[in-house]
Amino acid sequence: MTKQVGTKPYQTPRNADLGTMAYQDADNASLKSPSIVGEDNDTALSIKKPNGEVVAKLDISSGDNFSISATSGGGAGLLFWGGGGTDPLITPMKENDGSSTGEVAFGRGGQRFKELWLTEGVILSADSTRFDSYEEGDWTPTVTIVGSNPTDVGSASARYTRVGRLVTLHGAINGITGPIGRGRVVIANLPFAQWTASTLDMGICDNYPHGEAHGNAGIVINNSSGNTNQWYIEWYNDSAQSSDQVRFFIQYTTS
Repeated sequence: MTKQVGTKPYQTPRNADLGTMAYQDADNASLKSPSIVGEDNDTALSIKKPNGEVVAKLDISSGDNFSISATSGGGAGLLFWGGGGTDPLITPMKENDGSSTGEVAFGRGGQRFKELWLTEGVILSADSTRFDSYEEGDWTPTVTIVGSNPTDVGSASARYTRVGRLVTLHGAINGITGPIGRGRVVIANLPFAQWTASTLDMGICDNYPHGEAHGNAGIVINNSSGNTNQWYIEWYNDSAQSSDQVRFFIQYTTS
């Protein structure tokens, strides 16, 4: 079989049983185009330049995993996992190395994909400082009474959301009993410690029902002792408390 390219006829394929897709000069049999050549182990196809340099590979590894990868110059690739009873996976490769992690980017500043459609979100390492470092969950504050008001507190519960280094807390302290006047407690056991005991990190709280109905909202400030795992919560009662609830919101920066 021949193929006409310009004025010279070329024969194709050469070594067809190995998957070669190169054309040979009909006169001197010199290689004139890139080639795809089967490897000895019959699991890989190498893509070569006309000078014989391998620049990429198509490979099957571990029985049913397929990969395509540039093999030199920091080239990127993808490994398509066959599954074998697990969830389907596509993982990055670098220079035909399937163990690469944190080295291959998906697009770049001047060459971006239009959209990324996901079902379950993005998960990155915990030390990421970007938006994609996200975590949320429940936590249980420990509550310590400061002074003589309130006289008793019950259970406390809260939730947290962390995006990058920004932490947001929502919670409630239940079963608060105390006289008219200023109430104050310290909460600890934060899900993430403050980066520094800074007065720039603050919050608000609300005493229900013996404060909310009369507009007597309170404040939340960091502990002046410098402990980055404690916060003061302070509010005002215009009538005696009995099994009241103080709800709080805090936002701060962690390490």
